Amino acid sequence: MKAKELFKKEVKEYKEGEKSYIDFVQEVFKCCGADNGLTDYTMDGKNTPDSCVAESYLKGCNKVVPEVLDSYSALVAGVALGAGALMVSLTPSKTVALVGERSPSRRA
Repeated sequence: MKAKELFKKEVKEYKEGEKSYIDFVQEVFKCCGADNGLTDYTMDGKNTPDSCVAESYLKGCNKVVPEVLDSYSALVAGVALGAGALMVSLTPSKTVALVGERSPSRRA
């Protein structure tokens, strides 16, 4: 089962008064429900969970979570490119000098 489908199922089976990972996701990612925000709860006649702040958490978590994760993937890619550039900036002579310092034991 895909993550989006699983989250949709969990929202549908959400029981008021029981803390769930759904509450955690909604609080951390500032989203509500699976796809349609508050409507995911109210269309089934449920009260909106406290973790769904009605005024500000308008988007469903199935839309918000991938957006947030995508924004962090750009950051990770940038860090990786920076580390690669640093490694390339080491000239071959510096690399040889570092390797040569470790090899005196071979001469003995």
